[in-house]
Amino acid sequence: MRARTLACALAAGHALRRPLIVFGRPGAGKTTIADALLREAPWCAGRDLDVCVPQWMRDNFSKGVYPTLEQRQVFAGEAASYVEEALASAASAPLVVSFSFVNDDLRDVFRARFPDAHWALVDTAEADAVERILAREGHFYEVDDERGDEWKFAPVAFGHLRLDGRRPIAENVAELLPLVAEKT
Repeated sequence: MRARTLACALAAGHALRRPLIVFGRPGAGKTTIADALLREAPWCAGRDLDVCVPQWMRDNFSKGVYPTLEQRQVFAGEAASYVEEALASAASAPLVVSFSFVNDDLRDVFRARFPDAHWALVDTAEADAVERILAREGHFYEVDDERGDEWKFAPVAFGHLRLDGRRPIAENVAELLPLVAEKT
């Protein structure tokens, strides 16, 4: 399949110059799908925005302290700059970004900075996501039903591709491949 999709990308001419943002609730499988896409489409560059989460924020998450709106906006701005730098350094390579984007305010910062981005939601039931988080060693997102609504994944109120987080990874990757092989 890789040779066929690579040929498709080359035939398309130029690679995608806007990011493909793979997002969903913590534990949805977005990083797993993005990593599989990058293996299938080696001409792409990838960025997992979890690397941008500062240690103080991770520490606070583990204590049940959620960042304020102002802190989230600063984080989102810094993460968007990280993506802009990646786009600039990736030459013509398509850029695949994965992150939760739990809150609308995080999404809004990215939608303003990358208005032409493709957004692909990995839609996974909360119970399935919680099970995955609990099974994953080192996941900094703590599961706790007593926390406020800001910990819950906000409904998505803009156009996006919906990937079913229960489907086989390869099926979701096949749905994303055309987005990283299109002309700019």
